[in-house]
Amino acid sequence: TRSRRLLLQAGLALCICVLGLATASVQADSYDERRVRTGARLVRALLAADEDASGKAKASGQLGVQVYAGSSSVESIIPLIAPMGDAGPAKVRGLPVVVTKAKRLPPTSKPLPSVVFLAVPLDSKQFSELLAWCIANGVVLYSPFEGDVERGATAGLSVQAKVQPFLNLATLKASKITLRPFFLDHSRVWQ
Repeated sequence: TRSRRLLLQAGLALCICVLGLATASVQADSYDERRVRTGARLVRALLAADEDASGKAKASGQLGVQVYAGSSSVESIIPLIAPMGDAGPAKVRGLPVVVTKAKRLPPTSKPLPSVVFLAVPLDSKQFSELLAWCIANGVVLYSPFEGDVERGATAGLSVQAKVQPFLNLATLKASKITLRPFFLDHSRVWQ
């Protein structure tokens, strides 16, 4: 009985230790990091909803997503945006989704991307300059950060009772980007 009690106590201590480590790793994962990962998973749905996706891909035959992460790494974000499957790279409307890192803002590579995805928050000046460039070039500015859709980003996240796309209608119209009605109906919209 004494050995049973010691074994039970050791098992209980091990469980507490494992739970403590699990909690520590969850707490180490910041709110913004979770928003970036969640937003990255939703970009393909936004690309699929863009009624002119095929037109934007005519030059290269690909849908481009440029991720701006400043000096941070984007390697963990790329497979969330365009996971590799058995049939090769992720596709939207039969077009491969190609993800690259934007080394600076606004992106300078040709052809232009369909989406610029922010993996780090920008200060007001950088954000305003990038937003103006995206509107002028018909590129979606996707920011998963809280408050960015309200300040003009084309799309982002709404995290309330559920996670759903969050769209800025004024920026969509100014960028001349048309999304499918189904996507609009299932998104939170900022007027």
